[in-house]
Amino acid sequence: MKKIEIGVIGIIVLPISLLFGYHFLMKYPNLIFDFSGYDPFLLSFIKHPIDSIYATVRHPLISVYMLAVSPFYMIIKHNIVITVFISFFYFLSNVILYLTLRYNIKNSILHSILLLLLFNSFAYIIPMSFIPDSYPLSLFALLLSIYYFTLEKQKENIKVFYLLFFLTAGITITNGIKILLVWVFKGKNYKETINKLIKPVVIFFIVISSIWIVSKKINSLHTTTPKYEIINENQQAKHDIVSNSYTPGFMSFIDTTTPFFRNISENFIGESILFHPISLELDPVANRPQFIKYKRVVDYVVVWSLFLLFIFSLIYKNKNKFIKYIILFFSVDIFIHLVARFGFNEIFIFGPHWLFLIPISFGILLKESSNLTKKLISFLLSFFVVYLCYFNYSALLFYFHII
Repeated sequence: MKKIEIGVIGIIVLPISLLFGYHFLMKYPNLIFDFSGYDPFLLSFIKHPIDSIYATVRHPLISVYMLAVSPFYMIIKHNIVITVFISFFYFLSNVILYLTLRYNIKNSILHSILLLLLFNSFAYIIPMSFIPDSYPLSLFALLLSIYYFTLEKQKENIKVFYLLFFLTAGITITNGIKILLVWVFKGKNYKETINKLIKPVVIFFIVISSIWIVSKKINSLHTTTPKYEIINENQQAKHDIVSNSYTPGFMSFIDTTTPFFRNISENFIGESILFHPISLELDPVANRPQFIKYKRVVDYVVVWSLFLLFIFSLIYKNKNKFIKYIILFFSVDIFIHLVARFGFNEIFIFGPHWLFLIPISFGILLKESSNLTKKLISFLLSFFVVYLCYFNYSALLFYFHII
């Protein structure tokens, strides 16, 4: 990868990331924020990594990983450490995506940059540049995994696989399923496939169980601060709703009441790609209306056209092995959020777990198309970029009172 390419990515990503990161810190100097359903728990993981190490099942090793950041926070003693940390990983995520498009899929430089711009125009990708939550880290881990799986001369390396699985599942356990599926898909026979599936899962749960037991013993020896600092009205309301649910643990996040098809149209596809005209400070669990309509018909045309082009690329190029990996990744999100309906009432906040698949699938579609088709697709993608950037960045600029 050339230095000029890194420079171009930096020009695309860093000004916006630092601008929004700065205003986010000014708006919420204690990082106790209200932003569209995201939770300010990463702050607790960094400030009190030992205390919160066994506090979450869905993010089993995130506090362990935050031990690497905690010393910097303890030395500088300012939340700017967390802001810079998130911006840095967002930049790395963009670098990895570019490497995947340019060097693994073999797109041209212009097409790779166009697809990178498209990635940075999605409503629930842009906040990954400043939101101190687990999602920016999951985005990085998933992109790193897809980069490895799309390497042209990739050799099966069990150590790399374990590293990717532990990194991804440790941040968000359900995303670890994606790594397992791809690894199983690459198996040559039934016995090998079963071994590939069972061994890492058993080792993973032994590791996290051991860490939880040891940390719980350490915490029992002294009085500590609460694992989570519930700190504002939205977060308290959300906490009360979940706590008062009749179904404990994971089950409390399964929603069977939200209308299915309307939620897919407005939130899973719509809001994930293009912000609705409503305050971003509202939480979908606590006080945000279930459905908000776009003011313009063209908004629906844009988000549905983009999504249908994505589905078309998966179907049309389904024999491509990279597309098969994308389908495996996407199928996990479909099952968890649409079939099992986990987090169905706030489904758009999970966009970072799958939106990055769209530019990769478009990259494969562009690579294997005729020159005329490439021009037509490029024109359409350019329109998407301009349209989404204008309205999504405008929404964030208003949120931060920059304009």
